[in-house]
Amino acid sequence: MGPIRPHKKSRTGCKTCRGRRVKCDEVHPICSNCARRELTCVYDPPPRIEVQSLLSTPTPPPKPESPSYAFLNLFSIPPSPHPVFSHLDLTRLELFHQYSTETYRSFSNHEPWLPVWRDAVPKLCIEYPFVLYATLAISALHLSVKHSAKDPRRSQHYQVLATSYYNEASFALREALPRRQSLEPNALFVTSSFIAIYVFACPAVAERHGSPRALTWLPVLRGIPALVSGNWDNITDGLAPPLRHAPQHAPSESRSSLPPLPPLHQLTDGVEDEADKIAYTDAIKALEMAYSMHQRVSEQFWVAAAFVWPVKIPEGFIKLLIRHEPRALVLLAHYGAMFSKLQGFWWIGSRAREELEIIERIVGEDWTKVWLGWASKDWTGVGS
Repeated sequence: MGPIRPHKKSRTGCKTCRGRRVKCDEVHPICSNCARRELTCVYDPPPRIEVQSLLSTPTPPPKPESPSYAFLNLFSIPPSPHPVFSHLDLTRLELFHQYSTETYRSFSNHEPWLPVWRDAVPKLCIEYPFVLYATLAISALHLSVKHSAKDPRRSQHYQVLATSYYNEASFALREALPRRQSLEPNALFVTSSFIAIYVFACPAVAERHGSPRALTWLPVLRGIPALVSGNWDNITDGLAPPLRHAPQHAPSESRSSLPPLPPLHQLTDGVEDEADKIAYTDAIKALEMAYSMHQRVSEQFWVAAAFVWPVKIPEGFIKLLIRHEPRALVLLAHYGAMFSKLQGFWWIGSRAREELEIIERIVGEDWTKVWLGWASKDWTGVGS
């Protein structure tokens, strides 16, 4: 056995690696160990560097009678033990800038509402850490998608950041939930919405054993009304636009191009379990209402209309989806058609097409031919 080489402990590695007693490669902003394990990576703040130490030749102090001495006396207050910029995080500044210049436009296609997302969310970030972390996560994910085609390495960097901030947001929100009655409804709505969009769009959230990705994000989306807990009317218009204010008749040039629904009530034929039959019936009624709303209102309200069905379906229907019941998956495919019509949103991408392919694979050729043939011809992938 050769001699044991001495190991020099690093005092500049991240706190997480030091706590785990493993070697840290000190990659910033997230080291490889933490990135691989999806852990929170925190470094000690950099030491303060005196300006004088950066000068090769010390500058002699000004003479007491000189004008510069009198000027410097104005700033003779001793420095604070906690400098204002000691914890300045350039990564967070970059992501925050991304949100305020680009990402905020991702959550509404109604121009008058965009300033609400641009201005209201940063104010909530100042007061609520879970809003801040969710905002940073969605901005990092946006950058990851943006660079995925031309710069995969950079895209992966932002994906790691998005995962880290998503975990921080989820933890901070769970910590705050016991006192949610005292929290700002807008803060809860924005955070839960960002989390749902993250789960919907994040490529790192893999499908579960060949299941549609909707089984991951539908429960999150359905939880938003419960999280707001009776304060829905207190949410700012533009964040959660009240569809009762939408125009009843859209201009002909902006009418929805959704095809009419087939006679979905026929899906309940042959369902023997009464509870399952009720769940299917309620889900069909909710889907018909969502389609009617999508076709009635102008294009400006399509994003809001697309999120009506998930919060209206009964819990029993979710169980049918989890069991991969063909009837439930057929209804899910028809719901996905609404997303296929929302052009230009990076977080939607080609999800509608991908969901349809998974559903067709599960239900088989017979169900696809009878109930989903129109979708295969009509749907087109939506670019990011």
